[in-house]
Amino acid sequence: ELEAPLLGKPKLRIGVCALLLLLALNLAGCALAGPFPLGPIAPSLGAYSGPPGTPASETAGRVALASVAIPPQAEPDLEVARRHRRNGELTSALTLYREVVAGGDLSPQVLLELGQVELESGQAPAAHQTVTDLLALTPDGTLRQRAILLQAAVNLALGNWEAVLAETQVADAPDGLGDVVVLHRAEAMVGTGSLEQARVELGRKEMSESTNRMLLERAGRLADRAGGSALAGELYLRGSNYPGWTVERSRLIAAAAAAFDRAGLEDRAIEQYRRLVESYTWTKPAQQAGERLVQLR
Repeated sequence: ELEAPLLGKPKLRIGVCALLLLLALNLAGCALAGPFPLGPIAPSLGAYSGPPGTPASETAGRVALASVAIPPQAEPDLEVARRHRRNGELTSALTLYREVVAGGDLSPQVLLELGQVELESGQAPAAHQTVTDLLALTPDGTLRQRAILLQAAVNLALGNWEAVLAETQVADAPDGLGDVVVLHRAEAMVGTGSLEQARVELGRKEMSESTNRMLLERAGRLADRAGGSALAGELYLRGSNYPGWTVERSRLIAAAAAAFDRAGLEDRAIEQYRRLVESYTWTKPAQQAGERLVQLR
């Protein structure tokens, strides 16, 4: 009832007819053409010539630029190599560092990092050649000191004990790395059989004041090898006082207690055994410490 009067108006009737005609033509076109392919559309895009009056040369340039796929900017190879190294992916990091050097980056910092990764990867001979090339560039200041420290580490890996002692001096150590130099020199002394000198070296203040838990544990094991059980106990004990996982701290406390025990320092040993039992009751080292405490009482 409502629609009839409206359709009776001439203008509205013409509009409806036109709309129906357009709809019919659209449906007919779809039936003939089928699904719309992307192919025929692409040329129509290239035919655009810009606003009226645009020169043909400029139009061609725009079309050419539009057809070029611009890849995302890649990270610098050096940064990628560093990230792999930080993630512990030494094999890929080594490959990337070598690509950086092969690409022409022979800066002292890059060679230093390459040598460190080669050494960490167990390739001491390659690291030796790299550090030789690095020192030939005569780097200055801290970089040179770090290069010498790397050279000492490489020579330790190669068993060149005398070279380590000739190259390294605690007084020349980079800031904050005096304990590393002490450890390298002590390892070389043990390598030459100079156990007493090694114990003296490990007793230096650079080591007794170290805050590097992992390095203190290595120093403790070395002191034990050099026959300095009491010194080993002190080094292990110092390392146990720094933050770490339960397994690491309990291992260091157990090592300190056992070293004091071997040195005949019964009171010091009991103190650490008790500390282990009270702080890490659920661990195997604590159970072993409890058994030893029973024997010492």
